[in-house]
Amino acid sequence: MRPDISLVLLTVLAGLGQGLFIFLVILDSLALMGELPVAFSYAAVNLSVVLPSIGMVASTFHLGYPQIAWKAL
Repeated sequence: MRPDISLVLLTVLAGLGQGLFIFLVILDSLALMGELPVAFSYAAVNLSVVLPSIGMVASTFHLGYPQIAWKAL
Protein backbone atom coordinates (compact mmCIF):
# COMPACT_ATOMS: atom_id res chain seq x y z
CA MET A 1 0.00 0.00 0.00
CA ARG A 2 1.34 3.44 -0.86
CA PRO A 3 2.24 5.50 2.22
CA ASP A 4 -0.01 8.43 1.41
CA ILE A 5 -3.08 6.25 0.77
CA SER A 6 -3.01 4.89 4.32
CA LEU A 7 -3.20 8.37 5.83
CA VAL A 8 -6.01 9.32 3.48
CA LEU A 9 -7.89 6.20 4.61
CA LEU A 10 -7.33 7.15 8.24
CA THR A 11 -8.64 10.67 7.68
CA VAL A 12 -11.66 9.61 5.62
CA LEU A 13 -12.71 6.69 7.81
CA ALA A 14 -12.27 8.66 11.04
CA GLY A 15 -14.35 11.48 9.61
CA LEU A 16 -17.05 9.06 8.47
CA GLY A 17 -17.19 7.49 11.92
CA GLN A 18 -17.46 10.83 13.68
CA GLY A 19 -20.02 12.13 11.23
CA LEU A 20 -22.14 9.03 11.55
CA PHE A 21 -22.11 9.26 15.34
CA ILE A 22 -23.00 12.97 15.34
CA PHE A 23 -25.75 12.33 12.79
CA LEU A 24 -27.12 9.54 14.99
CA VAL A 25 -27.15 11.82 18.05
CA ILE A 26 -28.96 14.56 16.13
CA LEU A 27 -31.42 12.08 14.64
CA ASP A 28 -32.09 10.55 18.06
CA SER A 29 -32.56 13.93 19.72
CA LEU A 30 -35.05 15.05 17.08
CA ALA A 31 -36.86 11.69 16.82
CA LEU A 32 -39.63 13.19 14.74
CA MET A 33 -41.42 9.89 14.23
CA GLY A 34 -40.99 8.42 17.68
CA GLU A 35 -38.11 6.32 18.90
CA LEU A 36 -35.38 5.09 16.59
CA PRO A 37 -35.29 1.32 16.19
CA VAL A 38 -32.85 -0.22 18.65
CA ALA A 39 -31.25 -2.42 15.99
CA PHE A 40 -30.56 0.65 13.84
CA SER A 41 -29.01 2.50 16.77
CA TYR A 42 -26.76 -0.43 17.71
CA ALA A 43 -25.66 -0.93 14.11
CA ALA A 44 -24.89 2.78 13.64
CA VAL A 45 -22.93 3.07 16.90
CA ASN A 46 -20.95 -0.08 16.14
CA LEU A 47 -20.19 1.17 12.63
CA SER A 48 -19.10 4.54 14.00
CA VAL A 49 -16.53 2.71 16.15
CA VAL A 50 -15.41 0.20 13.51
CA LEU A 51 -14.72 2.77 10.76
CA PRO A 52 -12.06 4.75 12.69
CA SER A 53 -10.58 1.47 13.94
CA ILE A 54 -10.06 0.29 10.38
CA GLY A 55 -8.51 3.67 9.61
CA MET A 56 -6.07 3.33 12.50
CA VAL A 57 -5.01 -0.10 11.31
CA ALA A 58 -4.53 1.27 7.80
CA SER A 59 -2.44 4.17 9.13
CA THR A 60 0.19 1.79 10.50
CA PHE A 61 1.19 0.98 6.91
CA HIS A 62 2.78 4.42 6.45
CA LEU A 63 5.43 3.70 9.07
CA GLY A 64 9.01 3.18 7.96
CA TYR A 65 9.28 0.02 10.04
CA PRO A 66 6.05 -2.03 10.05
CA GLN A 67 7.54 -4.20 12.82
CA ILE A 68 7.03 -1.36 15.32
CA ALA A 69 3.48 -0.60 14.19
CA TRP A 70 2.10 -1.76 17.53
CA LYS A 71 3.89 1.16 19.24
CA ALA A 72 2.08 3.64 17.01
CA LEU A 73 -1.28 2.27 18.12
